[in-house]
Amino acid sequence: MLFFLLFLLCSCANNNNSTFPVRQDLNHELISTDVQFHEPDQIVFLQDAVFVLDRKSEYFFHVFSALDLSYYGSYIRKGHGPEEETSIFQIRPIEKNQFIYVTDNYVKIMDFDVANKSLKQVESFKTNKLFEVFKLDQNLFGIPRSFYEKNNKEFLEYKSSLDSCIAFGPNFLSRLKRYNNSEQIYLSSKKITVRPDHQLFAAVYGWFPVLRIYHSKNGDLKREIHFKTNQPFPDALLDEKLTIEQTRERTWKNYLDIQSTENFIYGMFAGKSLAELYPAEVLDDFPVEIHVWDWEGNLVKCIQLDHNIFSFTVSPDDKYLLAISWNQEEHLLRFEL
Repeated sequence: MLFFLLFLLCSCANNNNSTFPVRQDLNHELISTDVQFHEPDQIVFLQDAVFVLDRKSEYFFHVFSALDLSYYGSYIRKGHGPEEETSIFQIRPIEKNQFIYVTDNYVKIMDFDVANKSLKQVESFKTNKLFEVFKLDQNLFGIPRSFYEKNNKEFLEYKSSLDSCIAFGPNFLSRLKRYNNSEQIYLSSKKITVRPDHQLFAAVYGWFPVLRIYHSKNGDLKREIHFKTNQPFPDALLDEKLTIEQTRERTWKNYLDIQSTENFIYGMFAGKSLAELYPAEVLDDFPVEIHVWDWEGNLVKCIQLDHNIFSFTVSPDDKYLLAISWNQEEHLLRFEL
């Protein structure tokens, strides 16, 4: 259970050369909704809508207008019926009003029709090989869902005709060379975002204070940014002799989420030990900062929020953040940038 929890949960810090040039303190505004959240997990912007993934609600998706955040409705009932799902654990925008969602055994591409306030399936792929799934051009990519998937590169490209994957992208972080492949995959837990024009994508790491930016065409590494911190190397995650509490005290969680626009990358940073971040050993809102870079990897600013959050998204014009909180059952949190 701890191993699974640590995998899923994927201070303004310095990088090797400089600090964030600007610090911005933001206050939240509560936005009332016409729906009650039960266990909101992710929030994303599409072209005309905002989707909230709620794992414990009767419906998985609560949808709001991107224009004024009015409530459109809730979609995809939880269940075993032909248009129902038993689990959804990821949502990612693609383009316009299309998005990906991932279940235990499928990756599905959906389209939201704003005029009719309806949701339709565009494509469906039966596979359980990928985690953190994203789409580039017409192909699906991700990281191995299994730690025992043999892969000498950071990512996998999914070949639907063969239901198989091939290696894609650069090597793992150089600091992981001394580990075997399954340990490299485990310690490389990351969150991914794709620039809206699909020319670049980026990843931030859970167990390391690192951002990587990649070229979409071939997966080549464009830039790698490390931050100087005093945290220990996450060897405790692999040490079976340690107690759970010792592991929690010796392991730091860094980035928890990532979002992007055409101009900037936004990383949700914790920089705390697991014991500090999850004092009750359960999921809850996080005391975080939002680190902002441009797509060249230059530091732009560090944002301090006045309210703990669980997940966030950014308006396409970079004017505000929207966040969800497990302590705000009927509200979204809006932070003006």
